[in-house]
Amino acid sequence: MRPALLLLALVFPLATLAASPEVSFSPTRVVLGEDHLVEVEVRVASDAGPVRAAASSGTFAEPVVEGGPKRTFRWSPPDVRYPLAAILVFWVDTPQGPPEATVIRVPLVGRTTLPITTDRGASVEIEIAGRLFGPIQADRRGKARIPVEVPPGEKEARVLATRGKLKTTRTVPLDVPPHWPLVAWLSPQPMPPEGGWLGVAGVDSTDTSPLELKPQGATVEPAPHGAPWVYRVTPLPGAETVSVAVRRHKAQAQAQVQVGQPPPPPEPPPRAAPFTSVSMDTGTPSARRNGPARSTFLQPGLAVEVMNP
Repeated sequence: MRPALLLLALVFPLATLAASPEVSFSPTRVVLGEDHLVEVEVRVASDAGPVRAAASSGTFAEPVVEGGPKRTFRWSPPDVRYPLAAILVFWVDTPQGPPEATVIRVPLVGRTTLPITTDRGASVEIEIAGRLFGPIQADRRGKARIPVEVPPGEKEARVLATRGKLKTTRTVPLDVPPHWPLVAWLSPQPMPPEGGWLGVAGVDSTDTSPLELKPQGATVEPAPHGAPWVYRVTPLPGAETVSVAVRRHKAQAQAQVQVGQPPPPPEPPPRAAPFTSVSMDTGTPSARRNGPARSTFLQPGLAVEVMNP
């Protein structure tokens, strides 16, 4: 049975008056190669706009979910087997100021098999992060292969070998590739020509190491309020898209957004028809002698002829 939903309150400190989304996910223990889909539940105000999502690794089935106070995202972990952490971020665009994003860390447990050499016939167990794997009995050559699960951040394992009353303990290193998760997002989407915001999050957002930013189609500068890892983004004139590549140590991330074009100016009102002056014949004596006098009054769409006897 899967554990209950885990609620994480790791909120990325972006300054705004809107409440940050509440985020939980299931299963809470994600094993690479076994758990192929993670459901993430995001709770927001009932009248909140679309909730958007970004991830340092893996993919969302739908990165934008609309409607109601509870939004459900489906996220697939990356297709790797070594342990790592994934950083997921959720936010709602705001008309003023940067959004308040909720950032969660999802530990991804890796699976491997450790080869152990010990005394033949010995019973072997391996302890990693407080969990025991085994026992496996070594063959006549003293060889044993033990399947283990390794959480991210673990760098060594403790091997416990028992043969009769003899017990030995030793520590072996775990060959885990280094990984530095980093995620970046742009808001609002689409971004107005007046500009928007770039947010960046990693495992340790308190680290003051500088970020290397490479924008395309925009200029980027630190947010005026001094919030960490928040930047003001201003699209260049005529830019249709904005993208920013982010690097910190060996970690990399990239975000891209369309630039909304301003609405065309309203069409001018139709020009009124020019006024035409009309002379009116009041009827002179000569006109009376030669025939009835006529005068014409122009009304919109109607001509009226008046006979003067």
